[in-house]
Amino acid sequence: MSQVKIRDIDNNPIILMNVRLAVGDGNSVSAYDDKFSDYAGNLAWPNPLPSSNGYNLHVNYANENYDWDRKSVKVDTLNPPPNPNDPEAENIIIKLNRAPRKRAIITDLYSNVFFKGESAFLDLARLCHGQDIRPLLRQSVSVGSNGRRNFLMTYNTAKAAGLPPFNPDDFPDFYFKVEELLQIYAEYGLYLYGSVFPDNQLFDSWKDQTNKQKDHWGKIGEIAKRNPNCWALELTNEINGHVFNQVQTDQFSKISGVICCSGSLSDNGGNPFPDPQWDIVDFHFPRGYPKSVKDACQADNPDRLFKGRAVMGGEPLGFGHGRETRTRIAKEIAGSSRGTCCGIVFHSTSGGFSQTYDANEVDCANAWFNELKGT
Repeated sequence: MSQVKIRDIDNNPIILMNVRLAVGDGNSVSAYDDKFSDYAGNLAWPNPLPSSNGYNLHVNYANENYDWDRKSVKVDTLNPPPNPNDPEAENIIIKLNRAPRKRAIITDLYSNVFFKGESAFLDLARLCHGQDIRPLLRQSVSVGSNGRRNFLMTYNTAKAAGLPPFNPDDFPDFYFKVEELLQIYAEYGLYLYGSVFPDNQLFDSWKDQTNKQKDHWGKIGEIAKRNPNCWALELTNEINGHVFNQVQTDQFSKISGVICCSGSLSDNGGNPFPDPQWDIVDFHFPRGYPKSVKDACQADNPDRLFKGRAVMGGEPLGFGHGRETRTRIAKEIAGSSRGTCCGIVFHSTSGGFSQTYDANEVDCANAWFNELKGT
């Protein structure tokens, strides 16, 4: 007997997905059988009722899994004849897309979407250079991440990764590529947290060009408005860390309808953050243990406590080669953040360069995201 196989865009099984069977052109409500895919993403049907007009299979209409789209598929028969030249020909393969991500908003101290993200500073740079970033996104899904933090320009990080300095001016299709990045992320159910002006003063074409920067910020903002899986935009990275990160913050305005951060502070930054503060503050927690764990709890952060600002942990202690390698510390930081932050990012050596994780980074990422899931 043929099987119904429920798969994602990469042909991976989707487990425990509801499928309803209706005769002819019947809708989901009129279905006479109801099953769930097994842990291999498959299900087999009993002998179907007679039908001169085939069958409708309604996937994800009942007991809905909101991470995935619905889909109805018309088939002539539920038992196609075997084909020795194509063993899959007798199976019914249904591929589902991820459901569109809902727009993230900040209410009081929290977001309706807790950002469980990863450092992925060079995703856009690699996409602009024609590289395939999908293996990185598959990795994100496998560890349980829901988003990635990108640098939308960068000099130092790109060079450290062996790439040319990443200047938007070098790519005539730059804004198209930002939109393409969001669309590819959406295929994997991922959000973007984009830092717009890291290293800007290291580029002659951007240094002290406030009007040009404001125009660029506005264009990125319009793209973010069109794509609800843009979780947030950050004006620039670690405004107190290096002069070359700084912009004239008071000349910019937040993007309406999009979570915005006026710039993150490095791990030795003071609190409270300088104004303007917009929707969130992004505090890069101290790196040494035990402060790396203790300060992941933001209950006593002055911005949160006295100004009522939601706090994001955009770049905590890093994991991997040359950094922390103990999975226990990953678990402790992630768990300490969950109740008092609006999001937190898993930071790693490979992630900073938008490369796939090594074995230790995978172990630490699993410990981190399992703790955020409560497993």
